[in-house]
Amino acid sequence: MERDAQTSTLTVAGPDAQQLERRTFVLHVVEGPDAPTSREVGAGRMVVGSAADADLVLTDPTISRRHVELRALSDGVLVVDLGSKNGTRVGGIAVKEALLPPDGTFALGSTTVRVEQVREQLAVTAEGTVRFGDYLTCNKKLAAQLELLRRVARSDATVLIEGPTGTGKELLAHAVHETSERKRAPFMVVDCSAVSPSLLESQLFGHKKGAFTGALEDHEGAFEAAGEGTVFLDELGELPLDLQPKLLRALEARTIRRVGEVHDRPIHVRFVAATNRDLKAMAKAGAFRDDLYYRVAVVRVTVPPIADRPEDVPLLAHHYVDQLTEGMRTLSPDAYLTLSQYDWPGNARELRNVIQRALAVSDKTEIEPEDLFVEESGDAPASFHEAKDQLIASFEVRYVRALLDRHRGNVSRAAKEAGLSRNALYALMKRAGISG
Repeated sequence: MERDAQTSTLTVAGPDAQQLERRTFVLHVVEGPDAPTSREVGAGRMVVGSAADADLVLTDPTISRRHVELRALSDGVLVVDLGSKNGTRVGGIAVKEALLPPDGTFALGSTTVRVEQVREQLAVTAEGTVRFGDYLTCNKKLAAQLELLRRVARSDATVLIEGPTGTGKELLAHAVHETSERKRAPFMVVDCSAVSPSLLESQLFGHKKGAFTGALEDHEGAFEAAGEGTVFLDELGELPLDLQPKLLRALEARTIRRVGEVHDRPIHVRFVAATNRDLKAMAKAGAFRDDLYYRVAVVRVTVPPIADRPEDVPLLAHHYVDQLTEGMRTLSPDAYLTLSQYDWPGNARELRNVIQRALAVSDKTEIEPEDLFVEESGDAPASFHEAKDQLIASFEVRYVRALLDRHRGNVSRAAKEAGLSRNALYALMKRAGISG
């Protein structure tokens, strides 16, 4: 991909330059007890069977609990029989594994399924790209959210940024600070999920010497250290209930009290918060103070996951390569297409990590698809499809472990954050070899 110096339009480099496409596949049950039923095959693996934890549950009694596994590839859907009782057939022939082209069909039990390919254009042009600080998008809904942040940045309004993990909420918060009149003052970050509850109050409001064991000297918290700058509170949904009234008082009275002190100190900061949880629902459930919710959500923006804005994948991929190599290296058109095939459950953070690793393990000027999926060992798998499967399997293990760790093994909360059903998360855990 190269950048046109006149217009900054992103175009695919090479003699056969064309718009990028995102190709997805939809299953249509055309014969059997469950016809007509349709379901999209996402990135990674999809299990079809009669078990309740299958990704696509069919009621056909001739179908095994975990009958067949489907894998979406760039040139079709790979159908893998999982040792079913009645087998899987393509063209009337029993198969263990077969690559179905678009519009191909396969049969399991007395059910017939057709595979349809859906093509979505992912052209990226300067006219459709919005930039706020270092944050880029060409998605219209997200662009409107960035324009809202740009308008309110120069005010002192409290901002709440909602969205899944890895979507760049801190980057947006920093852009708000840098666009405001407070940009020459500090930008202080406190991650509620990374600090133990016993120390979080001190991190926010400071403490007096001797206030608790280990308090060897006076300490100012983020609200004082920021001066007339910005305090960014990340993962606000993890703020303990007993600290929520103190944060509310700080925002309303514009004063804080250090741990161990009896007098208040004035503060002059701007407050921005972010969360990957539904604070409004938490407030209704009594897990988050509703008065604090309305105080922090004066201006509320939502960042959608990359799966809902696939047009941003080539834009961000180009940006990361350009940023990490100072314009010295590029991605090939096939690499862009490969990246656009994946739905990125880890969002922009995962996309950047994949590109950063590819740049580290390959010395090519132009990164190819096989460079994106080289394992950490440095040994390239035999084929692209094998490499892609390995990367997806490796990611699933890392993602599920990190997800469960964040929620201390609570499957319901983990599934909610991931946007999955409990059964789907259990299936992921089983595939990753993680007990629940």
